[in-house]
Amino acid sequence: MAIAKTNSIFASGYSLASALKSFAVSANSEELDATYLSSGFRVYESGFQSAEVTAEGFFDSDGTNLNKIHNILSAAYQARTFQVLTAFLQDYAFGGDCVMLDACVMNYAIPVEVASVIMSNAKWRSNDGLWMGKGFISQSSSATTITTAAVDGGAASTAGALLHAHLDNNAATSVAVKIQHSVDGSSSWADLVNVTTMTGATYDSGSAGVAPGTTIRRYTRAVAVVTGGAVDLLTVAFARK
Repeated sequence: MAIAKTNSIFASGYSLASALKSFAVSANSEELDATYLSSGFRVYESGFQSAEVTAEGFFDSDGTNLNKIHNILSAAYQARTFQVLTAFLQDYAFGGDCVMLDACVMNYAIPVEVASVIMSNAKWRSNDGLWMGKGFISQSSSATTITTAAVDGGAASTAGALLHAHLDNNAATSVAVKIQHSVDGSSSWADLVNVTTMTGATYDSGSAGVAPGTTIRRYTRAVAVVTGGAVDLLTVAFARK
């Protein structure tokens, strides 16, 4: 039995865990009627997939640092751009489960009721479906290279993959993150996918995909190169389909 508690929910580099009361993940596949004339029963095929995350949080705003829930979600809604959204289902652990979406903020609401805490509600809708990933890094770091242990994917795969990286920066001038893969988890590591180097921003994120048809070897690991100074928090997750 799992208890609903997590300290790791990120939207484009910003941590939302301290602001959210709840969040819900849903994934759907279109139901296409493929019944033929002589069939004695309905036949269905799976169509386009979609995914949504809805969240309820406590309203907060900071006009200087722009890093509270209202600043993050209202800016994303107004910009009409997708956010890199990574949510761990329990407190972060290496290899722990998370959900990953590149998603637009489709709805942002601030319900105000007398004698009640002001809330912030949001809905994200994914443009690449729902990815079930694993955590590879979530830590502060000085200027160094971080190389994680291997995560066993069970077997090689060719259905595609997604890499997410979130950065809460302090003094680093650049942070580069990549996923490597190996057939045995101990040797012959090769670069698979990387995010664009994140440079100096207070908050930043990156998302990069592996195209279906590309062979992803059984074992994967993350490598992060932190240059110029320390980072407050770097979080990396990776999912394969």
